Amino acid sequence: MLGGAITGTAIGLTSNAFVVGGMFALFMFVAVVWNVITVSLRQSVIPDRLLGRVNSVYRLFGWGSMPIGAAIGGALVALAEPAVGREMALRLPFFVSGGVHLAAFVYALGKLSTATIRAAAATTEQA
Repeated sequence: MLGGAITGTAIGLTSNAFVVGGMFALFMFVAVVWNVITVSLRQSVIPDRLLGRVNSVYRLFGWGSMPIGAAIGGALVALAEPAVGREMALRLPFFVSGGVHLAAFVYALGKLSTATIRAAAATTEQA
């Protein structure tokens, strides 16, 4: 999540194609690492009988939010362009993305810990 905040903001701040390409590459690397970790964690703490349902809901939110985010980004550019100009309006979705990632990171700091993971695993073992 912090990687998304950094790369999104960096893309919004620059017009250098090499920096943008590097930030997209870095973001995709971080996204792959995130997916490996979260899927492994989910498979270890979710009871087998619920794993298919949990994965389907995760995929619904993960993939289903992409077209919604694209529409919101396009609307944001269209609404902001008259006020801030085309260049800044095109950068705005990256700043918003960086802000959303940062807010999610701050929120998750108090929720994701070894203790909460162990508690979830213990609950699964008891079920």
